[in-house]
Amino acid sequence: MIYRLPCINDEKMLREYVREHHDHGETSISASLGLASSDYSEWVEKIQRNALTGDEAWGKSLLYLCFDQNRLIGLLSIRYELPKELSEKYGDIGYGVRPSERNKGYATAMLRYALSVCKEKGMGKVVLGCYKDNLASAATIRKNGGILATENNNYKENKTSQYYSITLSERKPGDMQNRIISDISQYIFVADEVQKVDAIFLPGGSHPEQPEYAAQLYREGYAKWIIPSGGVSVKRDKWPGVRSKAEIYNGEYHSDCDFFTDALMKNGVPASAIIGENKSGHTRDNAFFSRTVIDEKGIEIKTAMIVCKAFHARRCLMLYQMAFPDVSFIVRPVHCYNITKSNWYITEEGIDRVLGELARCGNQFVADIKNYLKYHIPVDEQTMKR
Repeated sequence: MIYRLPCINDEKMLREYVREHHDHGETSISASLGLASSDYSEWVEKIQRNALTGDEAWGKSLLYLCFDQNRLIGLLSIRYELPKELSEKYGDIGYGVRPSERNKGYATAMLRYALSVCKEKGMGKVVLGCYKDNLASAATIRKNGGILATENNNYKENKTSQYYSITLSERKPGDMQNRIISDISQYIFVADEVQKVDAIFLPGGSHPEQPEYAAQLYREGYAKWIIPSGGVSVKRDKWPGVRSKAEIYNGEYHSDCDFFTDALMKNGVPASAIIGENKSGHTRDNAFFSRTVIDEKGIEIKTAMIVCKAFHARRCLMLYQMAFPDVSFIVRPVHCYNITKSNWYITEEGIDRVLGELARCGNQFVADIKNYLKYHIPVDEQTMKR
């Protein structure tokens, strides 16, 4: 399954999701944060704000749309900074599956993913609640390790709720296998706190999550410029097409840059704020060709943000640092292919992609690193003799 935050272009799809619930006589839509009764643009802004900066009372939270292929299956709410009293009343995780897709195993998969996110966020235990008569939800929670902790009617008067506790497994310091996974995860998956910068760099790709998130950051005032980069991969002879939401991003795209630029503009970024580069065929060129177009424009950048796929973060950071040695960078990753810091080692695709990145960080640009060290990190003679 694919999990992502909602964007402004999802309104029609989400209205249909709400309508299906109403057609089945359901007025309450789980994990929707009041979608049915909200102004849609305000709803999206609230969710994106909660993900970035959080709510004063509830802390940071995530509300994901959950897809199987291109079909919206359900909604998933992960409230990973709840104070204890709110956690014990509302639960740290909420989820809902549309009526036509129930009893197919989706709720179990969604909860399993939510637990991996909570673990990644450093949570040792989560609380989940459901009504006592919701036998299906209770079974899903127990299937994911839930242990009944208490019953009360604190959530809704005259309605008994059950609250389950799930303890997230902890790594043992002496376990070599876990240490290997932990060390690789820490190295590859770079993620920094969001802050204002001069520019946002977008290394090439065909997932809409990258430009959508960059556009959100731009609209919220985190950057003045966005620099999308990418032509056609050296592995292909033509652009492969949009990975998801092709019904929204349906232009005649011939490069990563073409696609990113259209997606940025459809999400509220003016053309005047976009500086594109459409010749690069791999990540190294993304960085160095972006440097060329910036220099040609005469734009001075002192601070920058890289918005890239999560498992691509370390290599992007290394290469952009080499191309822009005087710029201070932060990384804000997006999750694509459902590969995250906490689950990459569970699937063959995750292992292949992450270990592939690890190998490339060592062997793909040895000459670049040597040149960077030579000119930007001088070593005195005494150090050489040690």
